[in-house]
Amino acid sequence: MTQVASHSDQMHEFRLPAPGTAVLSIIGYSLGVGLLVIVLRNLMQAQQIPFLTVLASLCWLMLVVTVIALNLKFEGGVRQYFVNRLGVFSRHHFVRVVPALQNGERLQIGYTLFGRDFYYLQVATNLIESVDWRTGQATALSGSDQNDWHVVLWYHMPLEQLAQPIAGYRDDGLYLIGHVGPKDTITEFGTGFVRFLQKAGVELVPGKDDCEYVIPARREVLLQNDESA
Repeated sequence: MTQVASHSDQMHEFRLPAPGTAVLSIIGYSLGVGLLVIVLRNLMQAQQIPFLTVLASLCWLMLVVTVIALNLKFEGGVRQYFVNRLGVFSRHHFVRVVPALQNGERLQIGYTLFGRDFYYLQVATNLIESVDWRTGQATALSGSDQNDWHVVLWYHMPLEQLAQPIAGYRDDGLYLIGHVGPKDTITEFGTGFVRFLQKAGVELVPGKDDCEYVIPARREVLLQNDESA
């Protein structure tokens, strides 16, 4: 059961379920490292092994390097790359609202490992736009509910807005909170998360349906869009 804790007047914490994928991650990383060792050995012995083997090893190495390079770019560098992957080994995942160094408060999403806190995302609370829960791609592809509901936090990204708005496309930043699951479970989880944000001082009101909560300014935009539609 998700817990909400208020450690003091200065910090609020919302406990998140642990990923529970540590064993699978260890197996996956072990296989990846093993394949990398084989590929490097093949490349070092290129003159003694068939050309197709060398070519396949080289293609695989280029693919791995490309994927890692793209992840480093989109995830914010080497440190954040490792922070994002080490989270599977922590049992204490959280969302916190804490005072910022300057005026206002900051939302922190992260985990505790080896007695230290690490963060997937940190954003000022005044940049939060909305929270909603929807089905995922499995439901969209099959046409029926596949119990792939998830909670999404949307936040304003002032430095990454589109030069020309695209109809139906939302260029806010987003972050998935917690696990994927059936609608009833995710609705309970999402409602608890919204209440946590409200208690921490984030003003959220019902949006276009009972699966969305938005800041008042965004609700006005939604109402205007409905009137003009």
